[in-house]
Amino acid sequence: MHHVTGPSWQSERDGSPITAKETAESPRPGTIPELLLTVDAHTGGGVPSDVAYINPLLTSDGVAPYGAVYVFWAAKR
Repeated sequence: MHHVTGPSWQSERDGSPITAKETAESPRPGTIPELLLTVDAHTGGGVPSDVAYINPLLTSDGVAPYGAVYVFWAAKR
């Protein structure tokens, strides 16, 4: 997944995009907070079509640019 403008990501495999909105946050001193993002739009039926939540975790550095490990959670079928 590739993070693009705003709260949106695009599959590097098939180009399918998703967008998300902030649901919760956990502050981290000296950097941006860790977040729980809820996916609010899927376009197409590609790779990210089952993603329900996104977590940017282990955030580091300043506001822009910053580092994070992104975890994508799929919806239970």
